Amino acid sequence: MTAPARYPVTQHAVLRYLARVMHVDLRPFQRLAGGGEGRTAAPAQVLAAFQAETGIDIEDLRRKILPPELLFALRQGAARVRCKGHVCLCNNGMVITVLAKEKWRSRIYSAAEIRRRPKSRRRA
Repeated sequence: MTAPARYPVTQHAVLRYLARVMHVDLRPFQRLAGGGEGRTAAPAQVLAAFQAETGIDIEDLRRKILPPELLFALRQGAARVRCKGHVCLCNNGMVITVLAKEKWRSRIYSAAEIRRRPKSRRRA
């Protein structure tokens, strides 16, 4: 019997969803997972600690990050998928990170527009 295919959302993306969209402080779970002072625990260990402490299933979170109706866009090679409340950045058919919707800027400035902006407001 073969194992079911994993949902195409990386562990890093799940951690970013928890931190940026759900506003969960992950530091206690990093400490539980063995990340001491100045060290960070592996994402799998942090997620295991989070699941053990909260009882929230990680696979359910993956489906919440990328709802099944948006899987088609991912499979067609979309670089980003906009969902309710967040944006999924994708690469090679996987969601690699998650941004909160208020942090995502869809406006791309030309080089001339960037030069016209004050230096304190420039970004590449």
